[in-house]
Order: sequence, then structure tokens, then C-alpha cells
Amino acid sequence: MPEGKRYAMTAYIQHSNHHSVVPYIHTGVSFNSQHLQYSMDNLIISEAILAKLRDKHRVDRREVEQAFGNKCGIFLVDDREDHQSDPPTLWFVAPTNKGRLLKVAFIFRDGKIFLRTAYDADMISQSIYDAKGR
Repeated sequence: MPEGKRYAMTAYIQHSNHHSVVPYIHTGVSFNSQHLQYSMDNLIISEAILAKLRDKHRVDRREVEQAFGNKCGIFLVDDREDHQSDPPTLWFVAPTNKGRLLKVAFIFRDGKIFLRTAYDADMISQSIYDAKGR
């Protein structure tokens, strides 16, 4: 793949028993002979969320980007009463490049990914994602 080329991807999300399509763009994907360099220009993380990720969950932006890049499956809708939002909160479970399994929750709006949280995936999240997201 040519270095620096932008690739558009379509992600499928599951809500109840039907699928919806949410387009999003992975930007800044480049390859070289040493390693895969991956970044997401459309990933928005507020200062408050960055602080929570750092202080509470010990997660950094790079790990979140890696989880997006390593995701195998669809985005699931978080339809729990106390987590509902408009647009809906989407989530997935994926590993970082070092194998740390993260649960990542975000809102997709106006072509941007607004991160809500990311933390070590617990067994319940892993089970749900394995059953419904892969």
C-alpha cells in the first residue's frame, strides 16, 4: 500500500437483531519496512477523558488507536438505560499491539470518533463481544 494514502472503511454495528452501517475514516495509515504506523486523525479525546484514561485506567491514546486498528468484528450499540446517547454509544473489544485487551466506547458524529472511555476488558464484556460482535 502506498505510504500516506487515506483509506475509507465501513463499519457495521449491531443493535438488537438488525445491522446498521456507520461510515468512518481511518486516516494516516502508512506502512514501512520496519513496522506499521497507525494514527487516527478523526479520533477526538477531551482533556477530561484523557485524564480519566491516564489516572484511572492507565490507557493512552496510542493504545486506543491500536485497538481500533486491531478490531476484528463489528461495533455494538451500548443500549443500557444509563449509557444511552444520541447518537448511540458504540463499543468493541480489541487488543493493543502488545496484547492488552481493551473495551473501547465512543460516539460517532459528523465524521469524528468521540471517545467516551477505554479500559481493560472484563470477562463479561469479552463474552458479549465474542458472542455478538465477531
